[in-house]
Amino acid sequence: MYYRVLSVFAILGAIFLPGLSQALEPIKINHQSFIFELPPGWVLLNRDGRKDFENFNFYNGRSDVIQFSVSKDLSPNVYAIARGKVQAEMKEDKSRVGWKLIRTGIVKLPPYGDVDESVYVDNERPLTSYSYNVYGKTRIALFTITFNRSDLSASEAAQTLVKGLRWK
Repeated sequence: MYYRVLSVFAILGAIFLPGLSQALEPIKINHQSFIFELPPGWVLLNRDGRKDFENFNFYNGRSDVIQFSVSKDLSPNVYAIARGKVQAEMKEDKSRVGWKLIRTGIVKLPPYGDVDESVYVDNERPLTSYSYNVYGKTRIALFTITFNRSDLSASEAAQTLVKGLRWK
């Protein structure tokens, strides 16, 4: 019995220790067109790229989650169309199944200038989601930061995480 318990702890340690050691270091994604940094405590869950976007997902020990996507380099015409579509979507009622839209608008977020912000709360669980659209010169970055708590005053904390993005 003792060896079974010890084996279970060894297996769990092998699963969780790599993420824990990674969480002790800041995260830095150094891409050809941007740098994205997160403070210690965050772990890169996965990274994938589609035709139009590169996607990154992060989590921390509090079960908070960041979904971060960056568009490919866009021509001026395509960029204008994409930005118009993203801004139009912000004005729609985007209440999702199980989520309630609390507020949406434009916030000033140096060094990016005007940034779209939407805040949602989960109808059944204590979750708060902050979404941001950040406009670069030829790219668009989309953030969804979900805190594992009901916290409508976490806008500053979410914006601090968004500020980890730097365009090159």
